[in-house]
Amino acid sequence: SVVKNSIQDECLKCYDGEMCLKCKKDINNCEECSGEYGLFNGDCYVQCPIQFYKSENVCLSCGSYCLECQDNKICNTCIPPFKLDLNFECVI
Repeated sequence: SVVKNSIQDECLKCYDGEMCLKCKKDINNCEECSGEYGLFNGDCYVQCPIQFYKSENVCLSCGSYCLECQDNKICNTCIPPFKLDLNFECVI
């Protein structure tokens, strides 16, 4: 993807190259990631940061007290001192 540099009136490639499909007003702010990459805070990641999961190329929050999850309803690991219950939720 490219963005137009209004100062020099030229098109510049998004900094992530193959990972970033579309960037916002500058080359360092990705808006859409390609393939298996997940978008988080303007960057593309192979694996989303801790406490986030990938859904349709976007990194979304696992939810309260969850360290690792499959989605926002199924937590795999809780932040101590919370424990995982039978409903895959973090409880005290």
